[in-house]
Order: sequence, then structure tokens, then C-alpha cells
Amino acid sequence: MAMAGAIPFSLACGFLMARMTYRTLFIVSFLFPVAGLFMALSIHLSESFIYPALCFFIMGISTGTLMAGDTMLIQESAEEEDRGMAQSTVQLFQTMGASIGMSVFGSLLAGWLSSGLSLTSAFHQQFGMALVFALAAVVICFFFGKGKLVAEAPASESPSESASESQKLLRS
Repeated sequence: MAMAGAIPFSLACGFLMARMTYRTLFIVSFLFPVAGLFMALSIHLSESFIYPALCFFIMGISTGTLMAGDTMLIQESAEEEDRGMAQSTVQLFQTMGASIGMSVFGSLLAGWLSSGLSLTSAFHQQFGMALVFALAAVVICFFFGKGKLVAEAPASESPSESASESQKLLRS
């Protein structure tokens, strides 16, 4: 259900990145998981499917922003010859973070369940810890630059400039 929130907001992020500062966009979008996690702290076994699905949909909104936003920021901020390396480095660290995060949170969940906590209480512990990380992400966003992501078109050369360049190349 989180992907149902991620996909449309990934498209919207691409549209909004050129119209508002990426700092503002990320701060607003990372408030959604905070809201979703606060809502998830009140999930109980008697809840219908709709309420937890809504919680994860709201949390997925920031995932969509991150999927599109970090890709565009890296591509536009790196020099042209370094874009591939910069993008692959981001992907590497995202994959490592997801792997380590899943391992740590999975181990904690297994430990809480084996210690006798009920399933609901164990998940509330998980949501509480995730809320701390979500709040930290919002705080980190305040340190972003205030720039807008605007791709500049290459400067067009006048025909006389390009002709003089080709003549210089021909002479050498």
C-alpha cells in the first residue's frame, strides 16, 4: 500500500522540483511519514484493513518524493562526467541503508516477540523507533540548500563562433 502513495507523488515531485525549493519540498514530504507513523501507533488488532492501509499510503508519499527527488538532485548537481558515479553511489548507499535497516528492525522485532510482547505491542515499538528516524529526517532537511532545481539549457553558439572553432581545429 505504501507504493500506492509513492508512485503518484514520485511524478508530482518531478513537477514540483522546478517550481519550489527542494528544501521546502523535502521538509513537507517528510512530514507525511511522521503523520503516518503517529497514526500507526494507534493500530490495534480490531482495526479494519482500511486504517493500516491509509497509514502506509501516507508514509509512502515521502518515498515517492525521495525516489524522484534524490535522483534529480544528484543528476543536476554533479558535473556531467561524474553523474554516473554520483548516481551509482547514491544507489549503493540507499541499498546498504535499506539492508542494514531491515536487518536491525527485523532483529528488534524478533527480540521483542520472543520476550513475550504481543504482536501489536511489538509493532508499536517498531513504529515508535521509526518515528524517531522520521523526525530526524525532517530535521536534516532543514540543512538543505534553498535552491530550486532548474536545468540550464546549453548556450547556443552563433554560426560565426562555431565556424571559427572548426577553422581553428582544421589549422592545428
